Amino acid sequence: MKLKFSKVNIEFEIVFLIVFLVFIFSNTIRKILFSFYMCYLFIIFHELAHLTIALLFGKEIENFKFSLSGVCIELKKKRFDLKGNKRLKIENIEEIILYLAGPISNIILAYIFNNNKMICEINIAFAIINLLPIFPLDGYNILDNLLELFSMRLKKREVILEILSNILIFILFFVGIVQLLFLFNPSIIMFSLYVFLIQFNNKKRQKFTNYGI
Repeated sequence: MKLKFSKVNIEFEIVFLIVFLVFIFSNTIRKILFSFYMCYLFIIFHELAHLTIALLFGKEIENFKFSLSGVCIELKKKRFDLKGNKRLKIENIEEIILYLAGPISNIILAYIFNNNKMICEINIAFAIINLLPIFPLDGYNILDNLLELFSMRLKKREVILEILSNILIFILFFVGIVQLLFLFNPSIIMFSLYVFLIQFNNKKRQKFTNYGI
């Protein structure tokens, strides 16, 4: 389901809408999914921070998508200079600020709700995890833009980012196993598996897609 507006298209995954409606009208489901949707609200706030900065910088938004796996903003293709092979440096700076906006928004929420331990800890965790240079997290895009800002070639950036991303996913997965064994909490291991699947699906799409970079 897609709603079209002048500045942005908002897309809702059908399964997400069904689960959300059940959540609203069922007390039992509401109790089960309360923590999930509370975290979801923080993710929405995080993405709205990205959206606000993107619109302030005049960037074109492809989609603002809501799904069970999360919320994401899809920007239109990057602009290039007259030579057609490099982006303007100012765009790298804009995108660094844009990607920093999400984690900063979670730190702001943690400060506002510092009297509520759970809300504070969840938002600090969101901020820290999103700053890790793991695809497709904010930290990955921040580092990519920093490397491009210092004129590192695309192929070299891709190799460095892929190696670093894979190492950090492995570390995150190991931390998740420790957390599961000693704290009986599967959150980190589930997150690391989720990120791994996103990377895997992205690589599959790249095999069949020419992005014209």
